[in-house]
Amino acid sequence: MNKFKKVVLKNGLTLYLFNDNKKNTSCANIYTLAGGLDTHFIYDNIEYNQVSGIAHFLEHYLIEKSIYGNIAEIFSKDSIESNGITSSITTEYYITTVHDFEENYIKLLNIVNNPKFDENAIEDIRKPIVNEINKNLDQPYMKYGTFLNDCVYHNSRYNKSLGEIEDVINMSIEDIKVFYEAFYQPSNQIIVISGKFDEDKIIELTENEYNKFKREYKEVIKDKYYEPVTVNREEATFVDNNLPEAVDVRYKYDISSLTPHDKFKLSFYMSYYLDNNFGDKSESFDIVRENGYSCYSIDYGYYPEIEKDIFIIELGIDATNLDEVAKIIDKYVKNGKTSEESFKEFKNNVLLSMINKYENIFSACSKCIGDFFRYGYLVNDPIEEVKSFTYEECLEMISKFDYSNRTIVKRIKGE
Repeated sequence: MNKFKKVVLKNGLTLYLFNDNKKNTSCANIYTLAGGLDTHFIYDNIEYNQVSGIAHFLEHYLIEKSIYGNIAEIFSKDSIESNGITSSITTEYYITTVHDFEENYIKLLNIVNNPKFDENAIEDIRKPIVNEINKNLDQPYMKYGTFLNDCVYHNSRYNKSLGEIEDVINMSIEDIKVFYEAFYQPSNQIIVISGKFDEDKIIELTENEYNKFKREYKEVIKDKYYEPVTVNREEATFVDNNLPEAVDVRYKYDISSLTPHDKFKLSFYMSYYLDNNFGDKSESFDIVRENGYSCYSIDYGYYPEIEKDIFIIELGIDATNLDEVAKIIDKYVKNGKTSEESFKEFKNNVLLSMINKYENIFSACSKCIGDFFRYGYLVNDPIEEVKSFTYEECLEMISKFDYSNRTIVKRIKGE
């Protein structure tokens, strides 16, 4: 796997370069370190408390009302893949192309850093976003997912990246400009270039373009996102006659004392632990199936949320006898089985998958940057990192996990 090169420009902009000139394809990703959660902040010594959805609205505006016109349509006609993505903590803009990379990279830089704000253009964006929110609300599992999140989290901002319809209708051009000026500063951006390109030329080109933008730095202080480690509701029931009956269990764990590296390792070790105790070869699967509770294995997942300093374990299954299934889940989470043999097998399977996957520079790049945003830890050689993981350290980290902060949600049919 090719290692990346990190470059920090004088204006504070950070570039990560994953070069592989054996490829025909070139990719550029611009990340602004602000997303759906960033509604309360201090910028240029003024405090702002904005409505939800501004980061997402701005993403649409920069793409659809760029200085070139609707750049998504322009790129598409030129056989260039492009998109924008707003998460809770970042906003991403990217292109992937096999031709004229430098020319189109300049366009991408200008889309993000050289906007022209216009009141009439703002109005054109509102209706499509309202339609997007309504379509999202119509998805069958959307209400249940929101209900689940509200049981886990105390702070309702968690799931508001799209925004509320009323907020989208009422947000002003001044709101959007303030958000842009505060967070779209070079020092709050990361650019990732991967595939085929000339490193020196890309660095020089980036410096020259940013010099043209002439952005003056002004301090911005983000609101510290505080989320208690306790769950919002320990037990809850959701009634829906259109969905199968199910039980979902979520565990919430404080990781504020862990280093970014330790958070990265915990995720690997927890992945092994959950796979060993809830996968298709696990005892829990045999018990659920033999008792006729379900023909499925228990779905499991985990994710750290570094901006909240918490780690979430999620387990769920469409089943009958929901109380019994919840007890099975809780039992194997708290008293799950491990062995050195199963750990080695899991680790070797992961390594084999990584070796095959990382033959593709774009997959490797995506994984490294994704891990950086997930854990705050950038791994230059993930394969060597995983090779260093040990069964003894796994047992030590798993043994410290606190499973007391838990919510059980039963989804049932009504009368």
